[in-house]
Amino acid sequence: MPFAQNFNAMSLDFHGANSFIEKNRLEASQSGGMSAELYALRERLLTIPPQVQEELLPSRFYDYALTVANRYDIPSQIFFNLITTESNWNPVVTSSRGAIGLTQLMPQTAVELGVNPWNAQQNIEGGARYLRQQKDQFGTWSLALAAYNAGPGAVSKYGGIPPYKETEAYVQKILGH
Repeated sequence: MPFAQNFNAMSLDFHGANSFIEKNRLEASQSGGMSAELYALRERLLTIPPQVQEELLPSRFYDYALTVANRYDIPSQIFFNLITTESNWNPVVTSSRGAIGLTQLMPQTAVELGVNPWNAQQNIEGGARYLRQQKDQFGTWSLALAAYNAGPGAVSKYGGIPPYKETEAYVQKILGH
């Protein structure tokens, strides 16, 4: 039985994900990641009663992300951490490098995967499929995540996690080390 089948979306450690975000808050805001304003908004939202949070937060994506992680045999916490790191569950966010949506797909990658990166469900599907491709190619979640972040060419070139501070930190964040 794949790891993800043991969970439903509500049993995942979302508070842990929030701690995970908080732990990396200063680093992210200094390195051009999530702005201080978004952190402040997240803090305000976390003080809202759970019934109201459900209406305001993108929880409608959680169950779908869990289903897709299960389909591609990706440990659900890794996939949830990836989406939290990439977009903080914002389906319309874009990066300065042009990556789009929840899983921050590059436009060319989205074309190759045959998904519309602006469609949240297709973006989740594409991100999971791309991560699974990297895992199949490189064999470990660490290398798959490095390839997801820096590109498979960089992982091949260096024969492992590329010596890029951003990529090294990215892998550690998502794996929770």
